[in-house]
Amino acid sequence: MSPAPPPRRPSRNMPAVIRVSDAQRPAKTSSLVSSDSDSDEEPLRRYVPGGYHPVCIGDDLGGAYRILRKLGWSARSTVWMVENRIDGTLASLEVLTATATASTGHTTLGLLRRIRAFPDDPGYPHIAHLHAHFYVSGPHGRHLCLVSDLVAQPVAALMARSPRHRIPPTLVRTIVKQAARALGYLHRCGVLYTGAPFPRPSPVHARNITPSLRIKPDVRATALAFVLPPHIDKWALLCDTAHRHSTTHRGPTGARITRFQTQRIPYIMPAAGEAAWGDLRVKLVDVGAAACWLDPLLLERPDVVRSTALRPPELYADVPDWGPPVDVWGLGCLAFELALGRSLVPIGTDAFSVPYLHVLQLGPYPPALLDRARVQPFPSPPLLTRVLTARTTHRVSLLRTAHALGPRFASFLETALTLDPADRPRIRDLLAHPWFADEGALDRGIGAHGLSEERGESGTFYGEPEACTVRLVPPRLEHGPEECGLLPMVEGRNVRSRA
Repeated sequence: MSPAPPPRRPSRNMPAVIRVSDAQRPAKTSSLVSSDSDSDEEPLRRYVPGGYHPVCIGDDLGGAYRILRKLGWSARSTVWMVENRIDGTLASLEVLTATATASTGHTTLGLLRRIRAFPDDPGYPHIAHLHAHFYVSGPHGRHLCLVSDLVAQPVAALMARSPRHRIPPTLVRTIVKQAARALGYLHRCGVLYTGAPFPRPSPVHARNITPSLRIKPDVRATALAFVLPPHIDKWALLCDTAHRHSTTHRGPTGARITRFQTQRIPYIMPAAGEAAWGDLRVKLVDVGAAACWLDPLLLERPDVVRSTALRPPELYADVPDWGPPVDVWGLGCLAFELALGRSLVPIGTDAFSVPYLHVLQLGPYPPALLDRARVQPFPSPPLLTRVLTARTTHRVSLLRTAHALGPRFASFLETALTLDPADRPRIRDLLAHPWFADEGALDRGIGAHGLSEERGESGTFYGEPEACTVRLVPPRLEHGPEECGLLPMVEGRNVRSRA
């Protein structure tokens, strides 16, 4: 076997990156393990007092709900499709752990009840609402059970099946607009969708938005799920449960635990160009787990947005009295992710690096924001200088990256991702943006499934945003900021350039 060719020397005008920590590199996974394999189910070690309630398909809970299939799980609950034996309807049943029930159950119920206050609001249909709740007692404690809308796969599933993980442009607008209405409704109810105690995903992102029936690119795409169409065949869903898989284990307490394989409800996607795309509806899910009250005491805690990659500048600067503009920032991140197939800030980026990434993509933090800061978001002035130099030298900017999707979309991102929350618009103002008025493709040159590949004047492909974006990745945490050198990237590898 001939030896591998040496790496090419970096070009003088090659973009630069911040060196990535080995601990932050994605781990290699076996191709033999599917995403819904047994190893990806809830951990058996949590079937202890305070943990999960043992649930089996065929069980009757609450006197009316029969368990049909497992839809998913998180650190705080397992989720099941159930049939109401009284009226025959299907719903989603979330069974909280005993610990979550005791610590956050009362708050969760309060939030879910509050967001049913205004059924005539245009954002109301885009929230997965609570229908009933009850408690069950078992070997591991007392568990709160929440019955809510049944929804299909998250929007992230559509991203996973799209070329380069990019959703068709017209759908980006549709999904973002419905998500904006949902957020506006939550704000009217006095609630923020911050991803507060969200165990797996975080702030508004594609995985928490589902088409209503009631993927894995990045986290934001999981907050939305597709709504099942009204003509869905209930019996087809019931028959589909026949092919369930389960394994029986000996739990930590010695009891036998039957663990079922997750079977999410698929959403049949229309063919490209079909008029049925116009009927697509999404809902914001897990509101009870991912939202918080507009409470001045709670808003003093920057860690309310748990994902460091999704925190806006005001949280890194620890600006007092932050609030709804946090969700506007999250909406901009969602739009970026859906349209470009990647996160604005890589998920998992450490808190030290994120403000520098903001500067690289969006420019320096405004003086008015820094004047109100209680924390210095840039502890390394030399690194900040190098990032600003890279931004100027390589002409990096969010607008330049998004320009391939058209000026109106770029304007929308610039508006939603305004660095100073005092200048960031509210949701109701953002819904009036001209980008939402377009009904056709985002702009000229954009196909049904992605970007065009027209070469720009600078020699980069505007249709391939990664080629014209300097990427900032987390530094080595064991070294100081002075060790975070700017290194050119060649074929996906960091290579030291010769002096």
